[in-house]
Amino acid sequence: MRAGLSGLSTRCIAHSALVGLLLVPGFAVADPGTAEGRHYSHRGMKAAMAIGSLHNTSKLNLSDAGMFGLRVGYGFDDRLSLWLGASGSDHDPDRGLGANSEAQNLGGLNLAVQYRFLPEERVQPYGTIGIGAYSMEEESTHDAMSGGGFTFGVGADWFVSRRVAFGAELEYRNVSYTHERVGEKGKFKEREQALDGDAMGLLFSISLQ
Repeated sequence: MRAGLSGLSTRCIAHSALVGLLLVPGFAVADPGTAEGRHYSHRGMKAAMAIGSLHNTSKLNLSDAGMFGLRVGYGFDDRLSLWLGASGSDHDPDRGLGANSEAQNLGGLNLAVQYRFLPEERVQPYGTIGIGAYSMEEESTHDAMSGGGFTFGVGADWFVSRRVAFGAELEYRNVSYTHERVGEKGKFKEREQALDGDAMGLLFSISLQ
């Protein structure tokens, strides 16, 4: 593949201007009218960085908050990939719902399988299903809860080159917090009753595949 911008044809200049600051040497934008442009890199190691927001659909009475995530993955073929991701978000009490709790820090790890529906197209929709482990800690008291559950997602990637893509994904977390800890040095103990921690997130990402 040609390196840099010097060898690009005139019809690729618009794509180059959009992603020039994001491309590393050796990953030039491919002409979609060529065989090279119709085949995108899906196999092997890949990585992604994402930002977005998380909305709690449970009765935790927490405000929506910005969310940040990092993911590493491995593509088995053009359609099927396995991703391991870590995410974090900081939430204030939702005063509009009459909550009196403290601000909460949420974090989680997620292992998900991703399936692409149109791996030869520039815009590629996909679906994901996975499992996750999550924790939630109060900022002031350091009281915490932990739990896990299933995740489901739908999204799409727009490939601006053979290896670089921008993406958007809607993720639903079906989470139950089953253990709790009192104070920063306390030990996690099983709760008498699991607490609903379901949430929905919207993420925008850039990935190198």
